[in-house]
Amino acid sequence: MKFPSDFKLIFIGEKFQESEDIISTGYLSEEEKNFLLRNATFLFNPSSMESFSMVIMEAWVHRIPVIVNEKSDVMKCHCIRSNGGLYYRDKESFFKVLNFLLAHEEIRKQMGENGTNYVLKNYSSDTVREKLFDLIEKTAHLSDNS
Repeated sequence: MKFPSDFKLIFIGEKFQESEDIISTGYLSEEEKNFLLRNATFLFNPSSMESFSMVIMEAWVHRIPVIVNEKSDVMKCHCIRSNGGLYYRDKESFFKVLNFLLAHEEIRKQMGENGTNYVLKNYSSDTVREKLFDLIEKTAHLSDNS
């Protein structure tokens, strides 16, 4: 299968053999990575072993929807809970998701907004601090009862 029109996937990280539809940048600075994220149509994380995936949260902060591998339960769960991305299981479903997002700009934008709201609600520094203090409080009570 070939990507639609002049669409290209840009892979950041370890450099590999490029193709007509895939550009491999190698490792980038934070500034370069953030520039690409801000200007992306979506973020694609193909890892099946990923857990939290900081780059997905970074994409959502930039209002960019994501596509993830459904074999990563954690990333799939984040997509479902946030409604900020879609997931695929094989080559055929990847192309269906890709074509859907490319054809539906408003849905793509809404998913990016949903992702941003999800990150702000669940992973802002204030929220993380509050959850940490709650956990400390709960564990302190557990040690008091033993």
